[in-house]
Amino acid sequence: MGCLLAAARAALVVVVTWLTLIMLMMLVGSFLPGPPPHGTYSPTDIMLWLLAFLLAPPAACVVFRRWITVGRAVRPVSPVEPPPPWPYAQADQDGPTWHTDTSPPPWPHAEPTSQAPDAEARRQDHAEAEKQRADAVRARAEAEKQRAAAARARAEAERKRRTAHARRSGARYRRMQEERRRK
Repeated sequence: MGCLLAAARAALVVVVTWLTLIMLMMLVGSFLPGPPPHGTYSPTDIMLWLLAFLLAPPAACVVFRRWITVGRAVRPVSPVEPPPPWPYAQADQDGPTWHTDTSPPPWPHAEPTSQAPDAEARRQDHAEAEKQRADAVRARAEAEKQRAAAARARAEAERKRRTAHARRSGARYRRMQEERRRK
């Protein structure tokens, strides 16, 4: 069904391209100033138009190949933006390098050198969340390793079963051949 739809879309692109070329050929005379002279189309114009009639549909199919195969409008893919830094991240330049301060901004009534009262608790919460995320990543990796090992074991067992079956059937065949020769 998908191939049939793709063929129909390709045929639609070809027909629309041909109709566009025919319309352009008909409109050439109307773009010229004054009354259309006799013999507006020279043999060279006709040959170029026929060449465009043959080469434009494949070019249009190449241009619209994504729509022909998928069947929906192509949306431009935007590059993935990196996630924003920790909510209180502030970058300040210290000479030629940049440093990121992940501590929250100071309270309005606090001294500039002191930290906010709950900054340490936020840091601990953040560290705990990062630890949980790292544990989850490790657990997923371990589960993937176990799935891969199980798949390898199943494939090996299937290979051994097929090999044993082939060995048994080959031995049976050889015995039947020997019995036929003896008779």
